[in-house]
Amino acid sequence: MSSSKEQPTRPVLTSDFEEPADRRFREALRLALPIELLAGVLSKQIAAPWLSSRKTAKAVRAGRNQLPELWRLGERAAELFTIEPPEIFVIRSGGMEMILLGQDQSHVIVVPSLLTDLCTPDEICFLLAREMGRIACGHGQYLTLYRWIWEGLGSTIRKFAMPGFVLFRSWQRCAVSTADKAGLLACQDLRLACEVLLLQTVGSRDLCRGIDVEHYARAGLRELLAHPVRLFPELLECEPVLPRRIARLYDFWSGEVFQEIFPGLGGEAA
Repeated sequence: MSSSKEQPTRPVLTSDFEEPADRRFREALRLALPIELLAGVLSKQIAAPWLSSRKTAKAVRAGRNQLPELWRLGERAAELFTIEPPEIFVIRSGGMEMILLGQDQSHVIVVPSLLTDLCTPDEICFLLAREMGRIACGHGQYLTLYRWIWEGLGSTIRKFAMPGFVLFRSWQRCAVSTADKAGLLACQDLRLACEVLLLQTVGSRDLCRGIDVEHYARAGLRELLAHPVRLFPELLECEPVLPRRIARLYDFWSGEVFQEIFPGLGGEAA
């Protein structure tokens, strides 16, 4: 990590930031070996090459001589989680989400150009570290296989597979929270992390400046809990509702694990 960041007191382990339900899902797949083996083979031999070529055909690869700042941020985030740095590509896109593709030690992160225009280096660090945390936890093959099935199969087949997608999305929501906490470990700035999540939601930095992040999370959760029916649409989404994601970051920031790794940080949010 850069000199402007606190150095961790010990190596960061995946168990430090994994959501328990995320870990249980993958452990269950490991018990069902043929399922995980199938996912791995399809991801490595078909899904990853097909998607990678499709996503990066008109992209610029970050490296020492082109997009060097983005490349350095990726190297630092990979170092924190002790993983092999993935390839990073920038594509022309108005989207706000990075895409992770890959298998085992070979991964690709696709960065939409809009993020590089809107975000500061520290914010990009948070977003890249989210994907590095996913790589460290072994999310790549499942996300790649899911994206390949969703983009490569016809709508009729997807309809028949919908029950499986609903189950898979329950894991994705847990995996998103895992990634968010990995990003916070890298950027070491609770407010910045929450504001980036808001930025990805509203798409406007000016609007983000007018939002009290902590109040937004608390009020949003109170409203959801007061009207449980409003929680049902979340079951079909790939991400938890934003107030829940922000609340989990606040909990992680003030928790024992974060304070153990970075004793000078964490605790009560400012």
